Amino acid sequence: NGLVVTSAGNVGIGTTNPQKTLDVSGIIRADNQFQGVTGNTETAPAYSWSGDKDTGMYRASADTLGFTTGGTERMRIDSNGNVGIGTTDPVTPLTIRSSVLSSQDSAFSIVSAANSFEPIIKIAEKSTEGCRIHMYDGGVEKIAFYTDGTDNFINAGNVGIGTTNPSLAKLQIEGSNDLLRLTSTRDGAGGAEIALVHDSASTAEGDAVGLINFIGKNVDDTLTTWASIKGIHGDYTNKGGDISFSTRLGNNFEESMRITHDGNVGIGTTNPGEMLHISGASPKIMLTDTTTNVAGNISADSGVGSLFINADLNGTGSASAILFKIASIEKMRIESNGNVG
Repeated sequence: NGLVVTSAGNVGIGTTNPQKTLDVSGIIRADNQFQGVTGNTETAPAYSWSGDKDTGMYRASADTLGFTTGGTERMRIDSNGNVGIGTTDPVTPLTIRSSVLSSQDSAFSIVSAANSFEPIIKIAEKSTEGCRIHMYDGGVEKIAFYTDGTDNFINAGNVGIGTTNPSLAKLQIEGSNDLLRLTSTRDGAGGAEIALVHDSASTAEGDAVGLINFIGKNVDDTLTTWASIKGIHGDYTNKGGDISFSTRLGNNFEESMRITHDGNVGIGTTNPGEMLHISGASPKIMLTDTTTNVAGNISADSGVGSLFINADLNGTGSASAILFKIASIEKMRIESNGNVG
């Protein structure tokens, strides 16, 4: 079993029946170089296997190595060290060409170490020259991003922008400048829109359907809710919606004003009976002329059931009086000396 030369000119080393010009059964070792010849192609690579001649490695061009299966080049390493998969012209250290126009399996994926059939992430082509990214957990898609207008989604925990610990909300944004800006490019009268949706089958009258809280630190360096705006099911049966405004004074956080579904405005009451209904201990309406700084008010005394109209509170008016007009025509006045005309 040393060296055999057949009548056909084949040389065998380690075999008595060489099938090729040089047929070696065993390990080949070269102390310097083992060289192939030029002229090999992807359909006939220089380094291949018996019975599978169109699969192997070949010299694609000067300083470029190609890898082929089934007679088609699948990968190459060029003279710059760039690796191309599915492309013969890699432009980055790793360049992968998408195999189809729109498929999440068209380019790149990482699979689980525990289960090679379960993907962790896929990066592929969406539509023509668009991108799609899919991320998975336990074989279930949790995150998907598209560049062609397809709906993107994140269905995996909270999202933080400007923070690495978004523990307070589904979307937590932190920063020193404008944190959220919405710009509408809609034509016509439409503008930017924020929709707060309460999708619950068990909603009852009086329940909040949307809430905006204004939160900041107090003197104890504790985050505190200072004010809020709330959308409410004011009349659930007749599809009537209210909106309320709440504010804080010390330890008391209470509703200060409400606009009901019938258009009434209540200050100090959650059930205004008129277009403007003010309720409180001796409630007042203050009117001040910012040009002259003359002020007056209208107030009620709940103790005696009186209504007060008080003109020129500061006594700075030059000719103070209370006038009564109909259709902009004066019908009666009470002057500062008490005379009625």
